[in-house]
Formats: sequence, structure tokens, C-alpha cells
Amino acid sequence: MRKFVIEIAGFVLIGILLSGCLTVRKSDIGYTYNYGKHFEKQHFLKQIGMPPKLTLPKEGVIVAIIDIGMDLNHPAYKSKLLKSDFEGKDVVYPEEEATLAHGTAVASIIAAESNEMLGIAPNAKILPVLIGLPYPKGYEDIATTYYKMRPEDFLNLSKEPEKLKRFKEFVKLRTEIILKNTADAIKYAVDHGAKIICMSATTVKETRYIEDAINYTHSKGVVIVAPTGNDAKNIVYYPAKFDEVIAVGGVNEHDEWWYEEKKIKDFPISMKQGANFGEGIDVVAPCCNIQHAYPTGLSETIYQSEGCGTSLAVPQVVGLVALIMSKNPNLTPNEVREIIIKGCDDLGPQGWDNKYGYGRINISKTLKLVTK
Repeated sequence: MRKFVIEIAGFVLIGILLSGCLTVRKSDIGYTYNYGKHFEKQHFLKQIGMPPKLTLPKEGVIVAIIDIGMDLNHPAYKSKLLKSDFEGKDVVYPEEEATLAHGTAVASIIAAESNEMLGIAPNAKILPVLIGLPYPKGYEDIATTYYKMRPEDFLNLSKEPEKLKRFKEFVKLRTEIILKNTADAIKYAVDHGAKIICMSATTVKETRYIEDAINYTHSKGVVIVAPTGNDAKNIVYYPAKFDEVIAVGGVNEHDEWWYEEKKIKDFPISMKQGANFGEGIDVVAPCCNIQHAYPTGLSETIYQSEGCGTSLAVPQVVGLVALIMSKNPNLTPNEVREIIIKGCDDLGPQGWDNKYGYGRINISKTLKLVTK
């Protein structure tokens, strides 16, 4: 097993884990899922107040996952996938770890059903809306290698002005492609029946194209959830910063704000990582060492549990939203947000604070607040 954390225009790609299909008891009203069986490996389930057993409707809501890629054949959730014909423009879809691992992990945390792990909402249907990797004309050489670069490779660019200049040109074009394709992906998800959208992208200040898509989503009664970011900064990145989006930060296994520093070989400074915080954060969820699926065919194991990132916290909140809407599909996005906030376990100073928002999600407490 090995861990990787790569940030690409706000995407934090993290190697992770999962497998197959497992329901405990079937009845006329739905399936009873044995979450307690998975508490030992999926320690975060207890941390977020998952009940040991939960009966859910046979058919859950449609959750769209907007990501750069995903293993569409992973046994953990393959049976939950809906057909999607979305394709990004000016992109490529390499079948590699860095492009497949993130979406695979996210899908498993939401809807896995196997002997190895159980997702938060295993009755959900997953609509994969994959935007791919930007491939701007004239920069093909960078486009096929930049996502494999190590932190020290980025830092060493500063020593080569011409390469740095060209890389900056590429980044500008790449950002434009990501923003356009993300906006198109959001609208596609809404128009193809999604009731919840799980986002993985972040951008510091660029909101063109995306803002209109977010407004469209909200007007259609679709809940959208996104990460605050992974730079340990006092700023919530977009799209999480939009009022219409549930902004999710991250905590470690001890309900402490996630933060870490890593030494980079032959470089004088440490790389700082942590959950972004500040104005706009709504809630937090565990984001470190979360068991999730790993792409098949790339490793001997198809499950891992290493890595940190707010993108691992987001699918937990998405799964909670899916459970809420399974009980009452008529709730508005604002009503869903309020229910989640009321069900949180308060962390830090009493009430809302800029590190933990309204607190860490608690699934048992939250579901008790849902009325049909």
C-alpha cells in the first residue's frame, strides 16, 4: 500500500480502498444494513455517529460525482452506477492512478456495498460525471506529465524561468478548461436526475461559469456539497464558498482540525497541508486515513486507508444528505443544510467557529431530526 496526495487546481488526489456487495436483511420496506460489522476497519463510521444497523429504502436518491476520473468497474459500487455520456472538452482520460483514484475513493465512501466496506448510503445510485484532465493545444507535453509531478518538482520550477513561464501559461489555459467543464458537468448532473452533487474541485477566486451553474442547481432543488480546500489557510475556496453549497472542512481521528507539515528532500521548507477554514465553512467530517476503494488493475489491493484531504470528508456529508433525502425527498437544499447543522456535535468554541463551522456531522442525531 502506498499513499499519494496530489493537488491539481484544487483536486486532491488520494490513493484509497474498497470492494463488492453486502446487505444484511431484506424486507418489503427496504434493506437493513449492518454498519457495525465495519466499525473496526471503517473507524470513521463510529466517529460520525453511524448507527450499527439501519434500514433504508431499496431505491435511494441519485448522487452525481463530478471528478476527473473513476474506476467504473470497481466491484464495490459497480452495481450502483448509472450510465453517463458526459465528456469534457479539450481533455484526456488516462487510465492511471492519479486520474482514477480520487473518484473511485469518493464513490466508495458514498455507496460501497461489499464485504470489505460499506458506504454511508449504499442504496444510492451514482451518476459519474467525469471532466477529465485538461489538454490545451500546444502544451500537450505538460498536460500529460504535470499531474505526476512531486511537490519538489513544482518547487524546482522556480529555478528555471523559461520552464516556469511556460508552465504558468499552461496553468491559465488549464484553469479555463476546468471551469468550463465543471460548469457543464454541474448542469448535466441536474438535467439527468441528480438530487445531490458531490464536488471535488476547488478554486481560490475564479468563479466564472461555475456561479451560474451553482445557481441553476439551487433553483432545481439539488443539494451540492464541496470541500473547503487543503492548504491550511483561513479561506474557504469556491465553489464551497457559495451560500448555496454545503462547505465541508476536515478533522483527524481525534476530532481535531487536520493539519500537518511534511519535509521535502533537499528543500529548505516544509510543505504545509490542512483543512481550509474561515467564513463560509458549514460543517466538518473526518478526513484522514479513511478506508476507501482503490482502482482495480493498478495494485494487488483494491482497498486502501491512507491519505488525508477534505475531499475525503465531503462524500461522508454527501452520504448523509442521501440518507436524509431517502427519508424525505421533498426537502429543499436549505432545509437539508439546517437539519445537518442541528444534528452536528459541536467542536471548538460553543456554536459556529471558523475551524469547525457548526461542528462534526453526527448521522444518528441528524436522522432523528428528519420527518416525512
